[in-house]
Amino acid sequence: MGSPQGSIATIDDAVTQLKSRIVTVEATLRSLKQQLADAEKRATPKRAASEATGQDGKTWESAVDRLDPAYPRESNTTKSLRPEEYQRYGRQLIVPEVGIRGELSANGSQGFIAGAGVGKIGLVDGDVVERSNLHRQILHTEKSIGLEKVDSVAEHLRALNSELDIEVHHDYLTPSNAVETFQQYNIILDCTDRPATRYLVSDAAILANKPVVTASALRIEGQLMVLNDPRSEDTKRFCYRCIFPKPPPAESVLTCGEGGILGPVVGVMGVLMAMETMKIILDVKPSITNNDISNNTDKPATSPKAPPTLLLYSAHTNTPFRSIRLRGPKKSCISCSPTRTITPTTLSSSNASSDYETFCGTAPPVTILPPSSRLSPTVYSQLRLEEEEGRKGGRGKGEGGQGKEEGEDTPHHILIDVRDPVQFDLCHLPRSINLPFSALSRDPEASIAALDKRIASDKEIPGGCKIVFICRFGNDSQRAVEAFLGRGEGGMMGERGRGMVGGKCEVLGDVEGGFRAWMREVDGGFPEY
Repeated sequence: MGSPQGSIATIDDAVTQLKSRIVTVEATLRSLKQQLADAEKRATPKRAASEATGQDGKTWESAVDRLDPAYPRESNTTKSLRPEEYQRYGRQLIVPEVGIRGELSANGSQGFIAGAGVGKIGLVDGDVVERSNLHRQILHTEKSIGLEKVDSVAEHLRALNSELDIEVHHDYLTPSNAVETFQQYNIILDCTDRPATRYLVSDAAILANKPVVTASALRIEGQLMVLNDPRSEDTKRFCYRCIFPKPPPAESVLTCGEGGILGPVVGVMGVLMAMETMKIILDVKPSITNNDISNNTDKPATSPKAPPTLLLYSAHTNTPFRSIRLRGPKKSCISCSPTRTITPTTLSSSNASSDYETFCGTAPPVTILPPSSRLSPTVYSQLRLEEEEGRKGGRGKGEGGQGKEEGEDTPHHILIDVRDPVQFDLCHLPRSINLPFSALSRDPEASIAALDKRIASDKEIPGGCKIVFICRFGNDSQRAVEAFLGRGEGGMMGERGRGMVGGKCEVLGDVEGGFRAWMREVDGGFPEY
């Protein structure tokens, strides 16, 4: 044990150090107080001049100072910008289409353009950040994984512009909360990827009388349009249902997780959405001609009005942008026409959510094959393990393979991977064969004939070998099995109707749940994408 004298000495040292720090802090505080007093003395003459001139100390004026009192502007906008706002937004203030008046409109608007100085931003999402989001949703970082998306985005935007008024809504948009949420804002930006939600956003925006800038992106393509555009005449405004009265077949709808998405495509569409939003805020009306812009912003340049269009983007073409002219409002639209049947009452009804899901439909789970034709990942893993052990045992018998028993070094089954080549190249199980279901569904006879020829000509594949199919989620593999079994008598899946491949291999079935289940139940190290 240490001596009492040593403990007392340690305490004394700590006390001495604390007293020394207090003396230093007090000296610093006295210095700061003196600096404050000096600054206040210097400010007194300027304050007196300000009070005398009524210009808040300004030695200059802007166009806003000369506005007629009747000039329309949002009630929550200030009469001018602060010096730091001139510095922040200066590069867009000198754009003729914006100017000081436009910036004041943006500053008082409630939308989603943080860097441009939009006053209030609302974020609606009930999802959390996942690692797969990071390549395209660049407001999130690795530190955001697991956080609610709205909180992650809010943190990033506040770091960009600390004066923003950001409202976060931690719930998914539903028929019961959509109209009330939209009424708090001036412009709605639809960044969703589900048809049912797109119809809901449009319907609720019509009821709240708000414009919608909507865009979507998939793979290397995107599209964008403006709904309920306030720059159009009331009789020419249209909604999402006017353009798409019927939703696409549920089984044809791909999400980013299923169809893939190139990150910059999302960026392109996001920037275009931001631009359209700023045009609405600044009341920049679309025109047919590209007229020269006058430096005189007191009166906007006039030009022929352009019809509403759907903007299409493709990263694959030399001319990536093209526009399709839209027909405009539909006279019998159930959402925006005078005879509409979608009302606040119907939207807030207890079964409204199910109505949207029913209208758009949901792709039902694929249950084509009977249980006897489906192998669980665990069962299939055991099949591969037994075959691998047999292969190793066969290689150990004699030189040059002499002394091996028949079939010990030959496959007892063949795995057919029906994912697209790009996914197959990412990751696949050893000794599997790629037969894309996209090609199989497009030309079944040619695809089946090609596999027949390959297996028939491969002398290392013995007769009686089993064929197993696998895909990403366990859906396309069932359809592939069905395509091969359909060659049997009457297309039935009974024992007599089982398809034979290459004249010597029998279709056994597929791996239930595909690679997603394989990763979950067998190999946690298999790449998830």
